[in-house]
Amino acid sequence: MAAFLKKLFFSNISKNKFTPKVVMTLGNALVNENEMVFAIGDIHGRLDLLEKQIQKIRHKTIEFKNKYAFHLVFLGDYIDRGPQSRQVIETLMSLKIDNCTIHYLMGNHEDILVKFLSNPHKYYKIWMAIGGIATLSSFGINSLDDVQLVKQQLLEKMGMKMIGFLSNLEISYINGDYFFCHAVPDNDKPLNLQSENTLLNNRKVNVSEYEKIVVHGHVSRDKVEFIGSRINIDTGAYATEKLTCLLVKNHNQTVL
Repeated sequence: MAAFLKKLFFSNISKNKFTPKVVMTLGNALVNENEMVFAIGDIHGRLDLLEKQIQKIRHKTIEFKNKYAFHLVFLGDYIDRGPQSRQVIETLMSLKIDNCTIHYLMGNHEDILVKFLSNPHKYYKIWMAIGGIATLSSFGINSLDDVQLVKQQLLEKMGMKMIGFLSNLEISYINGDYFFCHAVPDNDKPLNLQSENTLLNNRKVNVSEYEKIVVHGHVSRDKVEFIGSRINIDTGAYATEKLTCLLVKNHNQTVL
């Protein structure tokens, strides 16, 4: 009987055995060797705040120009709510910084705009409800009654180059031990198995334990959040006057 119970006990342990998740911590995380990474949170049509952060980044790249290569990651939500969505997009499209590779990620607001252009009747009310009126106004479109006409006017004013830019934004970017995306990844799935919908839209935050340090926006807060292996840099620029830029260098994370 004792032998049987022993066999049953150890058999159950074997069946329930699992490999613990390896969780990255801020103190251990590194970007690629000899690289610095800047990440900018949700801009939402605030060209004035964007220009100030770009100026800070230029100063840093000049200061460290002989020591590092640079990456700049925009985390999405360039448009809506604020007054200068068109100007923000144009600035991003033309932006060049010496020795700096720029990565443009998709936000849920860009995603809705692109979907509106292909299916206006399905997505018009959704887009307007989350600040699309401000974007249309920045393009000089103020008559909003005819959805099909709004779409046609927006297509003409954006042009194919801008439409192509917004349609081909990246969903995520990885550098060393850091994973950059717009929204909050699902904590129950590896980062490489996250759905596009999750990385664009998820706001649910339970635990914050990932195999890389996740840097995201989408969830507006009064200040930058450092929680577990997650950094939230959406500080509600359109309403708070605070657009956050995070600098990651070696083991250090600095809010500019």
